[in-house]
Formats: sequence, structure tokens, C-alpha cells
Amino acid sequence: GGGLGYVGQYHVSAMKQLLDDRAKLVTIEPRYPYRLNANGELETVNYRELPIPVEDLPESPNFEYEVHVKGKPVTAQVFRGKNKLGIEAYLIEDKDDYYTKMLYRYGQYGTARWDEFSEFFSLAALELMHKIEYKNMDELGRDWKAPVAIANEGQLGLFSVFRKIYAYHTPDKISKGALSWFVTHTYPNRGVYER
Repeated sequence: GGGLGYVGQYHVSAMKQLLDDRAKLVTIEPRYPYRLNANGELETVNYRELPIPVEDLPESPNFEYEVHVKGKPVTAQVFRGKNKLGIEAYLIEDKDDYYTKMLYRYGQYGTARWDEFSEFFSLAALELMHKIEYKNMDELGRDWKAPVAIANEGQLGLFSVFRKIYAYHTPDKISKGALSWFVTHTYPNRGVYER
């Protein structure tokens, strides 16, 4: 899960080189419809023009499901594509364009605060991981292995916590067997706190 922006793309390309064909690698990323350009103007995010472009993204979501954020249902929409490295990319957007409305503008321009985005995306990525892995279990049978989920970036800090809670309350092969690993490099920019 995760892989926010350029850093996530480069991490994934390095992981692909390390793994080669020994394991299947997929990315789960936010699908931000908008961002501000260098002039501070609102523009559409074009995923086909990233340094590692995501191709074959549909105009409409491949599928939807609900997660509960702050006790309320939120519809997560999933758009599936593939990058030039052959890695499947699952992009998650919320149907109401609140949590994923703009790239890195938490709490601005009518978007969710950082903590709200973190809760939504961590829960939506966890649910999507389960959906992907149930399909993999059916296809691979006895050869299936539990996933390793790398939560890249501070916004996914809750992913591992939610995975543990899910495993406690819903002890299935995926949640009990999954390994999650959290990586971040932006913790100093989350605010200044008194010691």
C-alpha cells in the first residue's frame, strides 16, 4: 500500500529490480484528480505523464467499495492500470472528491485534513489489499503466500495499526499472515511541537 508520488515510484522500481520475477509486485496509490502547478493554478493530474507513467487507466472506476471513516461510510473507487515496468497500479479515489481531491493540499481548497486523509487512505488500501489477496488465493491455491505490504510515507502511518486491529477482529489468512513495513521521510514537516 502507499507509494505517494515520485518517491513511491522510485522505491517501487527498485523493488521490482530486487524481486525480478520471484514475487508479484503491485502498487496501491491515491488517485488525486487535481494539483496546483508552479504558478499556483489548479490543474488536472495526468498519470500518463509521470516519470513512470501509469497506462491504461479507465475513465470510470474498475470497482468500488465502502470503508468507514469517522464512523461514516465513504465510497472508495479503484482505477487499475499498469506502468512501463509491468507493475499493476491500483489508484484509489474517494467518490466525493474530499479525501483525495488535491495532491498534498491537506485541509486546503475544500480537501480533507492530513489526519482525515490518512484514515481514509489507510483503510481503503487495507481493504483493497484484502480484495487483491482473496483473488490471488483463489488463483494460486496452495502456492499462495501472504503479502508484504510496504506503507510508504507518513500518510500511511495508520495502515499497520489498522492491519493489526483487523487481524485481531477478523483472523483470516491474509490479515494474520501479512507483514507490513512502514517507511517515511517527512515526519519533521508535520508540525512543530513543544517538548
